[in-house]
Amino acid sequence: MIVGVATVLATASAGSAASAGVPLTVVATNGKVVAYGSHFRCEGDCGLSVPPGSSVLLQAEPTPGFRFTRWAGACRGKALLCAVSPKSATTARAFYTPKLGNVLIAVGGSGTVRAVRRTEDTCNAVSAGCLFSRPIGSTVELAAVPAAGGSFGGWGGACAGVSGQVCRVLVHKGARQVSAAFATTPLGPGNQQQLTVQAASIAAVSSSIPGFSCPGEQQCTTSVPTGTLVELLPDKQSYAIASTWSGGCTGYGYTCGLVVDGPVTVKSVVGALAPPHPKSIGLQVNVVGQGTVTDASHQITKCTAASTYSPACKASYSWDSPVHLTAHHGPGYVFSVWHSSASTLCRGKQPSCATKAKGGGDAVAAIFKRSR
Repeated sequence: MIVGVATVLATASAGSAASAGVPLTVVATNGKVVAYGSHFRCEGDCGLSVPPGSSVLLQAEPTPGFRFTRWAGACRGKALLCAVSPKSATTARAFYTPKLGNVLIAVGGSGTVRAVRRTEDTCNAVSAGCLFSRPIGSTVELAAVPAAGGSFGGWGGACAGVSGQVCRVLVHKGARQVSAAFATTPLGPGNQQQLTVQAASIAAVSSSIPGFSCPGEQQCTTSVPTGTLVELLPDKQSYAIASTWSGGCTGYGYTCGLVVDGPVTVKSVVGALAPPHPKSIGLQVNVVGQGTVTDASHQITKCTAASTYSPACKASYSWDSPVHLTAHHGPGYVFSVWHSSASTLCRGKQPSCATKAKGGGDAVAAIFKRSR
């Protein structure tokens, strides 16, 4: 979460170019750039006049549905904060890209689910490309294509209740899941067929067959009439985490639908899509005014305003490990305040800061002002 407003130390006014000021152009598309300590807030193409010798701390603020990716021009890097001391007319550009949501596909039987306008996105037992990423708020159109001699048995998940072989899914922030069931023989009653379920993780797998479920880490078997459409799903406590399906079902999702028209085995592994925490997190330190920042682990030994975009002001830490930063004022200056890109990072007016790096784009700024 981005909090606070971004930074101008020195009085910088948006708009009119003061004769004594250095022109700074800010460009932000699909997002905002704000400046700490002033009323400057930019969407699009804006102008800022900075008094000579002053530093400006800018902060990138994405609009809903977008994420910040990088700076260019007078600012550099991927951290949400950017400290710049313009000596001549220059431009700082903030780039944003759409946030992506995932559509998880699970295919049961011999068939393919294909994105209509992006045919390289397919899900079947051969391709197993069953996670489609799209901008949040967009619509993905899916087509169910049976194998030669087969037939389509029906949709499930976000497409449940849709008739026909085409379904449109609105992409949300959280993952949407779609299941598609295919048959290799005509649907209808007939001989009994054996269905085997392997619950390969601690989560049980239940089914739409009355009385049939399979406890975690076990293999279970039942018989159903040929052509029966069966839905399999992990127990309710595991719904927040998708399964990886293999065997008679292929792909990812919270449910799997299949037409049992022959002996078939389905394996479910719950939690395979849960992303692990990153091994390390980068932290960018910005300095505004005359002073330095160091950290107790000596990864950042002497970060100054002049070295903000050099390795001296960047370090990687183990996820959630403690980081201890200290601000040291320079001659004629005093430490003023910490500013950061997230509420969990450095804040307040004490020169020492204990924090933890937890996310991409993490950045802190130590702001020094002239002593009176």
